[in-house]
Amino acid sequence: MGVLKEKQKSGIGGLIRDDKGQWLGGFYSSLPNCESLEGKLHGILKALQIIEDRDLHAASVETGSLIADQLLTNRQVVSLHPMNNLIKDNCFLLFATNSKILDELREDNQCTEKVSKTVTPQQKIKTRLSFSFYDDSNNR
Repeated sequence: MGVLKEKQKSGIGGLIRDDKGQWLGGFYSSLPNCESLEGKLHGILKALQIIEDRDLHAASVETGSLIADQLLTNRQVVSLHPMNNLIKDNCFLLFATNSKILDELREDNQCTEKVSKTVTPQQKIKTRLSFSFYDDSNNR
């Protein structure tokens, strides 16, 4: 999962691989300007939505973010956190898809960092390979 924050722009990106490391697809999206943790949580949510849509249950989402991992696994602090709704949405999909969050960085994450930097707020969002969606959050 990659997050970019640069001069009023934020973007997320991720790669989806099977258990053998074969590339299944990827995603990238622009976000309103936000902090890195919020971007990570949006990226995790987008990944979990794809996991659910494609019936890729029991997946592992590698974030490289210990804080995001702790927020999504320690539900006692969720109600007190300013990103409570975003955290709850992630927790719901984690449970629904029987997936887990891993605070691990692999070599693949260098690719996701590059993917997240390809987005500008004016771009329409399309994912690669079999995934396709448009994020209209900037038009609301």
